[in-house]
Amino acid sequence: MPGNVCNLRCPYCITGKRGQEEEGVMPLTMFETIYDKIKAHAKIVWLYDQGEPFVIPHLLQMVERLTGSRIFVHLDSNFASRKFSDDFSEQIVRSNLHYIRISADGVSQKSYEKYRVGGSIETVFSNIASVCNAKRRLGSPYPVLTWKFLISRFNEHEIALARRLAQKWGIEICYDILVSEDASWYSSQYNLETKILPEGWRPKEQDSIDIGQTYAKIWQPHEMLHPCCSQPIDTMIVNRNGLVFPCCSVPQTSQYLVGDLFRDDVETIWNNVLLAGCREFVMNYGATSSPPPSVCSMFPCMIHMKTLHDTKPLYSVAQRRLPAAREHMDEIGNARAMVWGADTRAVAAWRKAHTDLGYTTRLLGFVEDRLGYRPHGDNEAATYTALELPFLAPDIMFIPGHADAGIVSARLDTLGLSRCERYSI
Repeated sequence: MPGNVCNLRCPYCITGKRGQEEEGVMPLTMFETIYDKIKAHAKIVWLYDQGEPFVIPHLLQMVERLTGSRIFVHLDSNFASRKFSDDFSEQIVRSNLHYIRISADGVSQKSYEKYRVGGSIETVFSNIASVCNAKRRLGSPYPVLTWKFLISRFNEHEIALARRLAQKWGIEICYDILVSEDASWYSSQYNLETKILPEGWRPKEQDSIDIGQTYAKIWQPHEMLHPCCSQPIDTMIVNRNGLVFPCCSVPQTSQYLVGDLFRDDVETIWNNVLLAGCREFVMNYGATSSPPPSVCSMFPCMIHMKTLHDTKPLYSVAQRRLPAAREHMDEIGNARAMVWGADTRAVAAWRKAHTDLGYTTRLLGFVEDRLGYRPHGDNEAATYTALELPFLAPDIMFIPGHADAGIVSARLDTLGLSRCERYSI
């Protein structure tokens, strides 16, 4: 997180409320120090958390350093900090920034500013158009833009119009529920008892789903929860001061601190007793009546409350029986597919399936889920890390027989790929 400064005052955001924490931005010199430490390990960097990235003067310098080392960079932005000039939009494209998720909850100014206090929807739309035009001028597919729309009582009547605007720009749109302490914000579709969108809920307009490259994706948090929280296992949360925390949910205070990346190296922090305790807690909670003390055991986050109070060990996922790919050859056809695993057994399984069964499937590549793994081109298709899968969006995942299908399926769901079909080979 390079800074916790924001131009908006969203009422349910810790930064928007102001005064909760001291505000500031990571100096470029500190970023360079941290960049030198992470570049051999990182595959994707989220340059955001509790602030607006585009208020940081040296943001694109940070992006260029990361993308220059073949690291994917993802931003969440309100896109309302200022109007982008054509030149600035081209700088964004030339930086090789891969992905921007744009938070804007409405189409009219009246609906939008109800939550995005201090923002201008006209500025947001102008910036979206400007970046899309810059991509066309420069012939670049990046950055990928996704519009995130939080549904509330004040904007649900604009869902269909938002979808049509996204279609016009050629960008994706996803909908989520606005979580609030005040029930007066809840939309008519919000299930007050379970606090989730009802199963199968979709916008009422018949043409709002599956429209070319633009789609309306409904996030259902109850389905997206991993059997255990994965952040202490695959992510390092670094704030603007270089301090490290086990996840993005805990307050950034000394009580939850697990390291200082400005002073120490990645390996020292990653393997220290504090982070090891967090991983032990989330991977084995329920296995014993008294889990070991850890930062994770002290903080009642959403994952803790909704998942960790189960009675069975979280990561003891039963072997899941998947349909054999050979039985679904007609359905598989020319779908975009990947193989889970990049070791010799996974490659051999794919070769056998491809040769013996005659699949016409276009293989996007192999997936390696080891932390710190750097892809290489030794296989007949490219090798990617699991964190790159949301950007690749495969239709099918082939899972070799030696892999634990239950754990692989849980991992895919965590990455937002619940619609990705899974077949054994």
